[in-house]
Amino acid sequence: MYYYDKISMEYVKFKAFVDCLSDMTERNRKAYKIGVDLIDYTESYDKAVTILLEEILTPEGNDWLSWFLYEKGGIEGKVRKDMKAWDNEKEICKNLKGLHQYLVDNSYFRNK
Repeated sequence: MYYYDKISMEYVKFKAFVDCLSDMTERNRKAYKIGVDLIDYTESYDKAVTILLEEILTPEGNDWLSWFLYEKGGIEGKVRKDMKAWDNEKEICKNLKGLHQYLVDNSYFRNK
């Protein structure tokens, strides 16, 4: 069964996806530190991921995922405690599981 058979991506697959992104980011960072710039090599990969995410998430869902990964630090595996998001005076998206639940609760996964 594929994840799009349901309204949302299962958390286990969502976490595996983010873990893969984190791993690739860390590998690129390590290569760059020793003088190897992989930006030209990974550009097509990044574009492919973006295209797929646009099919999986609504624009709002993509915004939340990007915020979590790049502003809150989720891509590095070290979520910043000082970076917070609020919804009706309740803190949301504190961690990856919270982000996933927020995306599900707000129907930010596209219904295929």
